[in-house]
Amino acid sequence: MQPIARFLKLAHAIREPIIHKKREHVLIVGYGKDQVSATHLAYLPTTQEITIKKHRHYDTNKPDSLAQYVTRLSALENFKIIVGLESGMGRTIQSSAILIRKSPKEDIDEAELDDLVANAIWKIFDRERLQSARALNVSDVDVLLGDVKAVAVKLDGHRVINPVGFKAKSVEIILRQTYMPRLVYDALRRSIPFSKVALLEEAGVSFLQPLISSMRLPPNTPFSLAHIDQEKVRIFDVHNLYIHPATVASCGFNHFVNTCSSLYSFHPESFLNILNFSYGFSEDIKFKKAMRRHIGEWGNELRDVLDQQMSGDQKSQRLLFTISGLHDDFFKDASQKINAQFININRDFISRNFNFQIFPKAGTIDSEVMLACFLLFDWLSLPSVPFASKIVYRRVNWLVSGMHQQH
Repeated sequence: MQPIARFLKLAHAIREPIIHKKREHVLIVGYGKDQVSATHLAYLPTTQEITIKKHRHYDTNKPDSLAQYVTRLSALENFKIIVGLESGMGRTIQSSAILIRKSPKEDIDEAELDDLVANAIWKIFDRERLQSARALNVSDVDVLLGDVKAVAVKLDGHRVINPVGFKAKSVEIILRQTYMPRLVYDALRRSIPFSKVALLEEAGVSFLQPLISSMRLPPNTPFSLAHIDQEKVRIFDVHNLYIHPATVASCGFNHFVNTCSSLYSFHPESFLNILNFSYGFSEDIKFKKAMRRHIGEWGNELRDVLDQQMSGDQKSQRLLFTISGLHDDFFKDASQKINAQFININRDFISRNFNFQIFPKAGTIDSEVMLACFLLFDWLSLPSVPFASKIVYRRVNWLVSGMHQQH
């Protein structure tokens, strides 16, 4: 069994008691600028099976449509809801605040831990708010904390599960925080019951922790991980427990498709079908040879974006991932130009690395469904920090309500 599969099995055992010997139901909401997706997953922990029950789309400008679907779900009280925000609709970082204690020789009690967590939430929020406002294209007063998760606590540099009862000079609290525009937050509040939301984050971040674990990189290895979707390339800087969105470039997969389909006078969808068909042959057919030049040109653009972002020893640690539905060999050709490990996420990859089986009840498993599955994986693989997590939940609710009152 792969290390990430063992890790997820351990996570199941220590999670809140939603994990039983029966199917658990999770609603994954993908929130984009123009479209909202709702994916109902039925998850069986004992056999690691995920069944895609329903997958629907709604207009972002009509939040009542999603609200009506959610209220019609049977046994909604038994659902967990996970929200993935399109980049531009939300920004997720994983960072820390280091706090110096006034009385380092005294044991940390629950009241002090409460204050430390509250100070860490506010310190990181204050540090990241302006940059998040720029990334989300809103004023800083219109940036809200959508979600905060406790990732780890360190005392004098050493990680602990529960800091209560220990002495320390410094306390480092590592948090995953998601920032979102006030308008997006308000629209989601009208569409779904926030009391059922188990995780809310920028959708691209959901791949990071599961992929990092599955790659089995050496400890303390800094690297950049790039998510290539249809329109954009989103690069994240990753170092141990710290994750920061670095940059966004407009050389996504459609850039390659549109260039080639225009050159060969194909409709983009027809070109994609021909491309995938040609890579299904083991022989080096003429069309495949012709494509290698264009793949190389696209690869050079990707390489330039990565080179501009990375420096020093990071240049030898670059991971690119995509959910395209294309043949693996296509990405082997592309990776030769980029000097990177290219991960083509599909059902085989998930089965091989995560020991999960995905079954569609109807239709096909497209990129949106894959993203929904990774949002579930990410939630399951979040570190368990029970004492800090309870404080975080209480403090974030208080902080967000205070932001609304200031508006």
